[in-house]
Amino acid sequence: HNMNTQIASSAEEQGAVAEEIDRNISIINELANKAEQNTEEFLLSNKEIVSTISTLKNNIHKFV
Repeated sequence: HNMNTQIASSAEEQGAVAEEIDRNISIINELANKAEQNTEEFLLSNKEIVSTISTLKNNIHKFV
């Protein structure tokens, strides 16, 4: 009887650990998606900055 209780308890603990792993994987996936989105936004902003700098350089050269 004691052995059955230990097996049931171990199975319950394994189930809880598996659920926690699932939650952690979901969190990691969400964070990875946010990081990807932030990277895309950064690259877009960087392109806009480069374009603005190029325009400013061209305007400066008109006066120099």
